[in-house]
Amino acid sequence: EGAKIFAGALMTNKSLQVINLRFNKIGDEGAESLAASIEENKILSQIDLRWNEISDVGAEKLADALESNHTIEILDLEDNRVGKLMRIRFEAIFLDPKRKVKQLEMIVALKDWMIAAKDEEIASLTTENAQLKSQVASQGEKIASLESNLEYKDSEGRQNDSVDGDGDSEKTESVSNKRRRCVVGNSTTNEGDDSGGDGIHWKRRFEELAF
Repeated sequence: EGAKIFAGALMTNKSLQVINLRFNKIGDEGAESLAASIEENKILSQIDLRWNEISDVGAEKLADALESNHTIEILDLEDNRVGKLMRIRFEAIFLDPKRKVKQLEMIVALKDWMIAAKDEEIASLTTENAQLKSQVASQGEKIASLESNLEYKDSEGRQNDSVDGDGDSEKTESVSNKRRRCVVGNSTTNEGDDSGGDGIHWKRRFEELAF
């Protein structure tokens, strides 16, 4: 029963290449189930079936499966009840030049497939790299734009500070002129007075304010 379950799993196997089923007593019935899986599985390359009580009945089913499966390179049936004639048949199957040629063709096809897969992976990585470069370039443009805006705002702020400074200077100068006129007016008025001391006093104030 366990051999049937395992054989069913082998039908859909996509990665397992070597299996070791020694000392499992799978018998002829289990060998027949494995033979059905071997006909469908094109991944397995080595099967160890030693000490499993397989007779010529089960071995014949395995030999029939090997006629249509050219990926299996080793099938070990030592220490089973397999007769001499069946052993000769297995030797003939594995020594068949056509089988060797087909194995080589399958190896070449597998390598071609692996190369094609690598080429696709490289093409995908190249496309991804180009996309990343484009994203980096886009981010660089955004950063340059932000820096340009900051420089413009900074320059505009310095210009505003300069204008404000000129306005303050004009206001200060205007207030100073008003004070001068006021002092000059008082000084002129006091020059007509009989007391010369007041005229000197206002003149000093004018000089102080002027500086």
